Amino acid sequence: MGCRWQRVAMEVREVIVRLGPTFIKVGQALGSRPDIVGPEGIRQLQLLLDNVPSFSSDRARALIREDLPSTPQAEALLATISAQPVAAASIGQVYSAEVGGRRVAVKVQRPGIRETVALDFFLARNAGGAATALLGVRSDVVGGIDEFASRLFEEMDYKREADNMEQFKALYGAGGSAKMDDILVPDCRRDLSSSRVITSEWIDGDRLIDSDAVVSAADLPLVNLGIRCTLSQLLQTGFLHADPHAGNLLKCPDGKLAYLDFGIVSTVPSLVQESLICAVIHLLNRDYKALAKDFDGLMLMNADDLEVDFEEFATNLGGAASKVLDFGSTEGGSRVPTLRFDTLVDTLVGLAADFAFVLPPYFLNNVRAIGMLEGLALSADPRFNILDVVVPYVATRMLTDPSPRLNQGLREVAVRPDGCLNWENVRLLLFDALPGRTFAMQVERLKLIWRMLCSPNGPVVLRATFNLAVYTAWQYI
Repeated sequence: MGCRWQRVAMEVREVIVRLGPTFIKVGQALGSRPDIVGPEGIRQLQLLLDNVPSFSSDRARALIREDLPSTPQAEALLATISAQPVAAASIGQVYSAEVGGRRVAVKVQRPGIRETVALDFFLARNAGGAATALLGVRSDVVGGIDEFASRLFEEMDYKREADNMEQFKALYGAGGSAKMDDILVPDCRRDLSSSRVITSEWIDGDRLIDSDAVVSAADLPLVNLGIRCTLSQLLQTGFLHADPHAGNLLKCPDGKLAYLDFGIVSTVPSLVQESLICAVIHLLNRDYKALAKDFDGLMLMNADDLEVDFEEFATNLGGAASKVLDFGSTEGGSRVPTLRFDTLVDTLVGLAADFAFVLPPYFLNNVRAIGMLEGLALSADPRFNILDVVVPYVATRMLTDPSPRLNQGLREVAVRPDGCLNWENVRLLLFDALPGRTFAMQVERLKLIWRMLCSPNGPVVLRATFNLAVYTAWQYI
């Protein structure tokens, strides 16, 4: 049976390669999910990350000469470029070279790829339109296909990728404004880059996974770092690296996590960032009507459609949540349920068939990025729960962020309708943000309370606390 599945998996990979770059991208995403495609499928799909059949190196050198200006640096690159690519993927292939005594990575785009991808999406749009009409799906399927196409065409513009690399480095590189010093981002060589060639600093490192797409337990902290970095991109800076598959994440000798390949990024509006934070808190509180209202801010439903279907949609959200979340028994005051992200996505897809969902520019890329990282974490620890990483970040932001939207969200959670403090909700938020009961955690919790009291919501919380004290005292008089 093992040999049979190995042969089938190999044939599937060969078919994907023949179908071209659009389908290779889908295969790469599945290659991070051993829980979906199984071990034999993983071994084959992992080859799509950097072991796709390459095109002629002579053609690559000719393209470099055609695109780059005739400078001493470009001549040095061509004189030292490796005879064969060190990696070949869906959009381009990578060579090693040396310029000015420093090793560089040179990515060259596949010839004719734009025409191939354009034809793929022409056929996909027609198929999506027909499926929408025949199946009566209310969601914008063609819009989702267009979004995927837009991101892929952006990935084929290496000048845009150079912009993305520099912006990501300013945020997450050494001394970056996001203050994540364990992340490594390569320097871009603008003087050796064009729309079809991009040259960057060479990064020494190893993949996080083995040939079976399994992360060792010792490297799980690096995957958690990648998830925290993605949360920061999604909920703090709004600039998301949307393709963090195993070929684009390296474990460096100094223990840092390196990000490569910045062809696909998303910009997440601040309204969406804040609505995501509120949505997680409403989910924890099992307040499905409030969660349904968040779908407008998340840009997943238009306000008019949401108003028409609101009661039914909120009811369906509650039913869906009961299927994908397991609250189980709370430990140490925490109320974080277990969740499989892929199951959540499947459930949302099911809801999309019955309600008028829209697919904003950020959504598909976010799903792809988080799904890939969850797959890596699950390979190291089958008990991994992505909410254990997500909820502390979200709860801390809810308690301390000064934005009006999150202030309103905190007031809804922390203050009862009678104006008294909802101590149970505040207490649980504090445990969500800082799980555990050690002395160090209690000190951090006091610091978090102080930050909350110093925020714009501080007076509101103090007034609600006073009201609760008066109400409680009155009960004993």
